[in-house]
Amino acid sequence: MNLLTDMVPNEDILRMAEKEEPRLLSILLKDKDSLKDAISFGIKPTGTKDPGHFFGEKNNFLYAMIMGNYVKYGTLLTRSAVDSIIDMQSFGTEEEKAANKAHWDKIWNRHDAPVEDYRILRDHMNDRYIFWQFYLNWKNGEDIIKSPNDHSDMIREFKQGMNGIKNMDSDTYSLTMNVEEGMGLALEHIKKRRENPNDTDVIMTGLKPIDDIFNGLERGSYTVVSGMVNGGKTTFMMNVGFNVSKQGKHVVYISLEKKGELFFRRLLALHASTDYNRIKRGGTGQWGLTDFWYKKLQDAAKDLVERVKPNYKCCQFVQGTLLTKILAEVDTIRAQRPVDLLIVDYLQVIGSETHHIGRADLDLADIHRRIMAYGREHSMVVLTALQLKNSSSKEIRNKAKKVTGDADISSVEVNTEDYAGSQMIIADADNALGLVLNGDKPPTKMFVSFSKARDDASRLTIQLDFDGKLGRISDPEYHHSQIEEVNKEVNNLIYDELMDEKKLSSDDDLFDNLEQKEKNEAKVDPKTKVKKQIIEGISTTTTTTQAREKFVPDSKMKVAEEIKAPQQSDDEILKELSLDKKLHPSEKVSDNAFDDFADSFDIG
Repeated sequence: MNLLTDMVPNEDILRMAEKEEPRLLSILLKDKDSLKDAISFGIKPTGTKDPGHFFGEKNNFLYAMIMGNYVKYGTLLTRSAVDSIIDMQSFGTEEEKAANKAHWDKIWNRHDAPVEDYRILRDHMNDRYIFWQFYLNWKNGEDIIKSPNDHSDMIREFKQGMNGIKNMDSDTYSLTMNVEEGMGLALEHIKKRRENPNDTDVIMTGLKPIDDIFNGLERGSYTVVSGMVNGGKTTFMMNVGFNVSKQGKHVVYISLEKKGELFFRRLLALHASTDYNRIKRGGTGQWGLTDFWYKKLQDAAKDLVERVKPNYKCCQFVQGTLLTKILAEVDTIRAQRPVDLLIVDYLQVIGSETHHIGRADLDLADIHRRIMAYGREHSMVVLTALQLKNSSSKEIRNKAKKVTGDADISSVEVNTEDYAGSQMIIADADNALGLVLNGDKPPTKMFVSFSKARDDASRLTIQLDFDGKLGRISDPEYHHSQIEEVNKEVNNLIYDELMDEKKLSSDDDLFDNLEQKEKNEAKVDPKTKVKKQIIEGISTTTTTTQAREKFVPDSKMKVAEEIKAPQQSDDEILKELSLDKKLHPSEKVSDNAFDDFADSFDIG
């Protein structure tokens, strides 16, 4: 076999190539399905500078003709087609042309290559292709060893070369399926959903309004969120990632704007329900890390590591990092455990590996499609972000400022044409969400506009609670216990087999249980009532954190004693416990921040 130049120094590999290449070519000349698979799999001819799958010179030339003919005409390469192609070539001697035609005859007349052998031959060839790429990169290592300087740059290029080795992973995504196979799989899935509705493999974001619309994010799906500068995109994606990781899923967050250390500081503040500004200020003063808040952060960190144990990884890269390098790092992580959710923050700061002059949108589209294909191939949900167009931001912001109630939410709408970058991104994406903060100072709500969803009925706007100081995005809290109780009574009424016609025609006693419940709640033990008032008062008071912390140890026993004194009223107790120092506006936190404080009272 005439070998192509710069071959690998391994005689065993060369002998296998000489034996298996003609067998594979014989199959590709006769079976169209195998040929289609070879092309989609990435079997490529060897170029003058780049390695390919073929080591033999004539075998490589024949495969180039087979592939070129199919790509152009969609047909197998016949003997007459070979004559036409070779006769029209302007290079090569008549003797060389005749030899190439004769090689087609030789391959066609082989009878030692049943189509059943195709996949094993393909995989062997791909393994040699990977080895050849490795060897060409490995040779550069000799130059690094011999060089007296510039080792950092040379090693960096060496590493990029290794990361750029192609066809390392077999393509498990591409396939052809007929109707019988498709219907069988569809009915199998439907049966599972019918029998086990809660057993699903979709990824839930942990934000109920979004999950209700999408019914979870399908594996392999691609979701784009868009927002203004400092509009909550990173906070949104960080929260979704945290929610998913707490479900036991494996989440990888690609951060091209913030360091990993900063990312996890924000995550800790979120879990501890602590104003991140306290960490930024530092110190032990009342606006910084007092004993109370310092202990709360320590406990939250311990809780994350020992109890929650979220499988949440953050990969930090500088802006402009090439996508090849980013995905190589994800491959390293994925080798240890499959990734369920990949978050890329964000598309427009990834370095471009293509250069369309004057068309940056095409470069961005190339990055997006590679990430989307990567998620599809490895069955992971991909969540990424884009900026909103500057021309659209002002109008959308003004609409958000005018929202005063639920009825006005629908006016905050982000359309697909409002997204910056290439419109191909939104056209290809499975889902697109526009994020807009309300006009409060600081913002307290995030409007989520479903710019692209599975159907037109899902294109609406919802609102979520937003707390920028804690870095938290959550569902609004609805207090609907009465509605639930009414529904419960109605269900009992409708499905009670002992209900007669007379009772059914009257609603006199429908709310009896509710009235009894209210009476029971009114009969609260005095100690419990005072305890509740103290806790609620502390949660909403305007005292300083420093005063609250000082108050607990000094007054604990006194509170218990005074509650036992029948001559002292509840109001007198609360009045005595009141403090008069005012609270800094940034100190206002949620009721949950006082749970530990309330527990310090031994009352009741």
